[in-house]
Amino acid sequence: SSEIIAGRGLGGGVIAGIAVEGMEGAVARAVKRVRERFERAGAESVEECTPKEFSGIRRKAAAKTVGSSLLTVTAPPAASAALLEAFRRIRPDAPVIAHPLLGRIHIRTDDSMTVETVTEKALAMGGKRPVFFGHAVQQGIAGFFSPDELAVARSLKRELDPDGILNPHLRLG
Repeated sequence: SSEIIAGRGLGGGVIAGIAVEGMEGAVARAVKRVRERFERAGAESVEECTPKEFSGIRRKAAAKTVGSSLLTVTAPPAASAALLEAFRRIRPDAPVIAHPLLGRIHIRTDDSMTVETVTEKALAMGGKRPVFFGHAVQQGIAGFFSPDELAVARSLKRELDPDGILNPHLRLG
């Protein structure tokens, strides 16, 4: 998988993350190829890290890039390009972090008119109602699911973990 974070908040810099997985030998060869390609492209630094370490780096870069008024939009991956284009028309200056293959886009905004317009666009393209950063922490992950998805998640949780042993703090509403 891959992820790119770029923006004015990073002083014009770019952070690129490439994740590789597989058998040990194949991973070592893939890491070597990725390193060589980044170095040939003129990367300032190329570092290996664990997924947990990269997650921390990514969170810090995202916070620096978009701040605290981060609106998260989830939509079908096929709608990602159209949503990004629509968001650029709505707020051309707003920092955006996109995970297009996941159908998740984060946009920085703190004005209610933009939030309403982003919500309309997301829902029109089959997405879900956007939520602000910290929503999952405050409300649990239930806010990220539609009622039908939440019903499936709850039934799976009950079936697979009837005693509530796995993820005991997981709140599904």
